[in-house]
Amino acid sequence: MTINPNHHNTIESIALVYKMSPITLRELISHLLPSNQCRVFTHLQVLKIVQYLGEPDLIESTIDPVLINTNSKLAAYYNVSRKTFSKWILPIKSDLKTDNLYRRRYLPKEVKMIVDLLGS
Repeated sequence: MTINPNHHNTIESIALVYKMSPITLRELISHLLPSNQCRVFTHLQVLKIVQYLGEPDLIESTIDPVLINTNSKLAAYYNVSRKTFSKWILPIKSDLKTDNLYRRRYLPKEVKMIVDLLGS
């Protein structure tokens, strides 16, 4: 499913497409948009959100990128330690947006990159 800025222009409708709660989505995009209290997003704001989060429904496997989105959860999914998992993702570490030291969760498109690397 792709996002149409004409139809998916509220936090609730975008969250529904990404299969996450509006609160979680608001936390993920809080640094992207200065006015976080607006009810309706402009086309450019919607495109910025999609560019940051990636296209929805990218992962066609058993991994839910909203629930399994941390090193610990992904390591448990692959039945390895966090240390081993960290070594496995070294080839794509530079592609993951880990510039924010306080962000502990991967974005859905980053989970897709990990799944593409390691398999499902």
